[in-house]
Amino acid sequence: MAILTVTDISLAFGEETIIENISFELQKGEHVGLVGVNGSGKTTLFKTLTGEYTPDTGSAIFSRETVPGYMEQHVCRDLHKTAFEEVMTVFSHLTDMERELEIMVDNGCTVLDVMVDHPVYGQLTGALRLSSRYDVRQFIQRAGAAQPLSLLTEGVHLHTLVCPDEDAFRRVLEELNEQDFLLDEDG
Repeated sequence: MAILTVTDISLAFGEETIIENISFELQKGEHVGLVGVNGSGKTTLFKTLTGEYTPDTGSAIFSRETVPGYMEQHVCRDLHKTAFEEVMTVFSHLTDMERELEIMVDNGCTVLDVMVDHPVYGQLTGALRLSSRYDVRQFIQRAGAAQPLSLLTEGVHLHTLVCPDEDAFRRVLEELNEQDFLLDEDG
């Protein structure tokens, strides 16, 4: 089963063609190395595959179970992290989202939706209906390569919660605040 199918991808910046007519398939379990001299287009190809760049022609299609990630060449930002911890920063938006949602469901609340206030399109809402860690895990797996609504608003978003009582809601607020998920309206 192909986890990635690339068909005739080409990309140019102005008059300079960087990658041209690249096609390949990557099967589950395969390991691939990409080798080339500086300036040959390796980074451009990865940025195109992960959606950071849009190809002029062609397509890259990941299987539903595949979450693409790209790690920059200069990864030693925090010398106190292990190599694995540094690699996992590629998925930090997903792990942060998972932690935030788990705080809510762990306190007995159901997360009905997520809402952002977009400057052009107004209020955008996505239904969630999450009430357990299992629901959260399933949602995170489905979210995978998709960009969350909150990226449209620099991370600012709201959730509608149904909590069993006021104490559960207070615990959620307290834990979200401790984990720096809440925005301070005063500053």
